[in-house]
Amino acid sequence: MYTKHQRKIMSVVLVIAFFCMTAAACGKTDKRDANVSDSDDTATKKVVFSSDTRIAYLGPAGTYTEEATQFFFANTGVMKPEQTVDLVIEALTEGTADYAVIPQENTVGGAVTNYVDALLNQNDVCVVGEVILPISQTLMGIHGASLSDIKIICSHAQGIAQSEQWRKQNLPDAEVKEMSSTAAAAEYVAQQKDKTVAAVAAPGAASLYGLEVLARDVQITDANKTRFYVLSRSDSFVSGSRAVFTAVCDADRIDDIIVDIHNSGLELVTIHDRPEGSKLGRYRYIIEVMAKNDISDKQIAKIEIAQEVRCLGRFDTVEKNNEGAN
Repeated sequence: MYTKHQRKIMSVVLVIAFFCMTAAACGKTDKRDANVSDSDDTATKKVVFSSDTRIAYLGPAGTYTEEATQFFFANTGVMKPEQTVDLVIEALTEGTADYAVIPQENTVGGAVTNYVDALLNQNDVCVVGEVILPISQTLMGIHGASLSDIKIICSHAQGIAQSEQWRKQNLPDAEVKEMSSTAAAAEYVAQQKDKTVAAVAAPGAASLYGLEVLARDVQITDANKTRFYVLSRSDSFVSGSRAVFTAVCDADRIDDIIVDIHNSGLELVTIHDRPEGSKLGRYRYIIEVMAKNDISDKQIAKIEIAQEVRCLGRFDTVEKNNEGAN
């Protein structure tokens, strides 16, 4: 049994090792079960989805979430866009959808906190898959518009953050207007029919909403990627090299959980914290871990031994390469 002092020292060492591992492994994705080659545009999963599989995702049409959904499910099933993440998860929990897809984290914008909150608020959903999608933000306006016309730029909060550097260099005086999604921003621009209004959105949204591309790749970095979680009401895939846990505890307990993760033979991928709401210093955590091979029941049990910790599911990660992106 470790003393509290020993646990503190070990947790510091583990966190340092985690960040070193993350820097070394940046950009690497486990594709063992996805069978995704550099030229593939579909992901072959362990589970074959039927044509009547119902999938809810954060809409409207033309969002990156739609692209991630199409990729993960290989364009199979009935895909229904919802206006908010809460409605996406509600469709799943009420049984009108078999799966749900939500954004989780972006390279530039970080964790999408309100979406993480929506997941943490649920007790009846499991994470059964993860998609990593390259993000190529595009500035678009109505036909006949030019960069010199633009006075207002619309996008989702993530699109705004990811294009900040480009906007400062190219359109420093443009006003920013936050929208519920990048596709909603493109739709809004199309409806306004105003040359002074533009949207930062996925490239495919331009053709979908009849807009003209004014500038491509306006994101901060070409390494810009977003992770999406695939949710289900049950742990549909009982194996995988990654797992995600939730924990509700005081901040000084997180080092003990990190030690349990290390002792189970697993490695940290991410930790996000959100205020628990009852007192200062108490948080809800979402913790993702990984292994070289499938994570075992025994490893899950070693982490769940802490009363505050609950496993949300095991899964594999699939990544869509830039060449296959729309």
